[in-house]
Formats: sequence, structure tokens, C-alpha cells
Amino acid sequence: MRKTLSKIHGYLVSQADDALKDIKDAGKAMFLAGLLKSIFDFTFIAVYVTFAGVVFWLVLIVLMGRRSKSNE
Repeated sequence: MRKTLSKIHGYLVSQADDALKDIKDAGKAMFLAGLLKSIFDFTFIAVYVTFAGVVFWLVLIVLMGRRSKSNE
């Protein structure tokens, strides 16, 4: 009986260790996913701001060109 309980205890302990390893791996995966999402968000914002800046300068150049033509 004692030997059987010892085997059951060993099995349960090994299962608990495996579960803890899985939880740690999941935590690492979630951290990496969060990091990638942050990088993606930063890249998206950078591209959006750059695009908005290019559009702003193009509109400004076109308006200044029209203004100089109307002054002539």
C-alpha cells in the first residue's frame, strides 16, 4: 500500500512540475507576444505620422505654388 501511494505521489509531483513548466513557457510566450504587439503598434504609429507629415508638406508646397502664381 505504501509503495502504491509513493508511486501515486511521485506521479502527481511530476505532473505538477510539468504544469509549472507549461505555465512558465506560456508566460514567456505571452511576454513575447506583448513585445511584438508593442513593436507593431510603434511601427504603425511611426508610419502613420510619417505619412501625415508627407501629406502636410505636399499640401503646403501646392498651396505655396498656387499663391506664388496668383501673385505674378
